[in-house]
Amino acid sequence: MLQKMIWTEAMYGTGDATVDEQHRKLFDLINAVLDHLDQKKTAGETARAWQAMEEYTKTHFSCEEDIMEKKKCSACDANKKAHHIFLNSIERLATLFKTSGPTEEFGKEFQKFISSWFRMHIMAIDAKLRETA
Repeated sequence: MLQKMIWTEAMYGTGDATVDEQHRKLFDLINAVLDHLDQKKTAGETARAWQAMEEYTKTHFSCEEDIMEKKKCSACDANKKAHHIFLNSIERLATLFKTSGPTEEFGKEFQKFISSWFRMHIMAIDAKLRETA
């Protein structure tokens, strides 16, 4: 069973209500993809969950970058670079999904990447928003 993403204020809170709410929604969408993979849903069903996650991620990143710019957050540039790297990684994983399908191996790779990336990103970069509050 793939480990789900659990948002907690203590671990992932940024001090910005909009960003925190978007992170919670993003975690829900990531968990939907993980659920589809765990439940061995069809490639089409999993692809729709993936697309919803990917589209919302792009929307969230744009909003978060705007918030950081407006607040003159010290991590603004690092945040944009990290988002770009993330989107490239998601494209690579999407390509792998298209070739391999919703396999157990793919699920493990996605879960490992996503949980590690968000933990590091939010705690190291997004958390800098606390300094602007």
